[in-house]
Amino acid sequence: MAKLALDNAEWLSSLSEPLKNDIESIMTQRLPSEGDCLLKEGEIIDRFIIVEAGTLIRTKSTDANGPLPLDELGAGRVTGFLHVVGHHDDDMAFANVIAGKDAKVWIVRGEEFRAITENPQHTTEMMNLLTRLLRKASKIVRATLNETGVRVGRSREGTGRTIKIMCYDTTSWVRENFEPQIEKFNNEGKDLKLQMDYTSDRLDVKTAKYAAGYDAVCLFVNDNADTSALWVLSMGGVKFIAMRCAGFDRVDTKAAKALGLSVARVPAYSPYAV
Repeated sequence: MAKLALDNAEWLSSLSEPLKNDIESIMTQRLPSEGDCLLKEGEIIDRFIIVEAGTLIRTKSTDANGPLPLDELGAGRVTGFLHVVGHHDDDMAFANVIAGKDAKVWIVRGEEFRAITENPQHTTEMMNLLTRLLRKASKIVRATLNETGVRVGRSREGTGRTIKIMCYDTTSWVRENFEPQIEKFNNEGKDLKLQMDYTSDRLDVKTAKYAAGYDAVCLFVNDNADTSALWVLSMGGVKFIAMRCAGFDRVDTKAAKALGLSVARVPAYSPYAV
């Protein structure tokens, strides 16, 4: 049964039979009840989990109204694997991992897995696997950048910090108003500089990836900052959401708080602005 789970698991299915056999020898099956917590947010990640059947649900803790669901992991999914491979003593879980209905999972302890991969042949194989994953991720990033046409890695003069902002739902008048003000701000000789890039696309769960590597996003009335989109933003490094409007009903503020995202809005409109 453990071997079958490995054969169907993302990333792990391509491993050699000798390495699979060694991993199989340290796998422990669990049949958790629905709602059982298999990994707690903030806990040091010392294991990875393979889903054989049913689902696992990743959630964020909130101050009220119960946990915030982020996504579900079905059969064949793996969680915690990269944390175990690139182990750090302070590597903590970003979210809770909760058992869904009819979950059947396999647990692999990090210390035991790393002992196995000390075998030189297994070490080489793991390096090859990580290289393939890195190449795949790089292709996704390049495709996203080509799709949006945004600039990355652009440096500015001076040694101060540069805050990178992705502006969604951009029209010509947005650029015409923002760009002179940003240039004026950057020319004032302050240690803090602003870099704003633009996309005409509206924010949603699919376009949230455009902001990967940015510090902040600038949104308008039709951008959809729901839980799924906010999670993608958070995972991409975004920490701040600036609304260029007074309304914020399309921002899930509870999710934003749980994910560590600050939200600001225009407090009021000028009587001459409408």
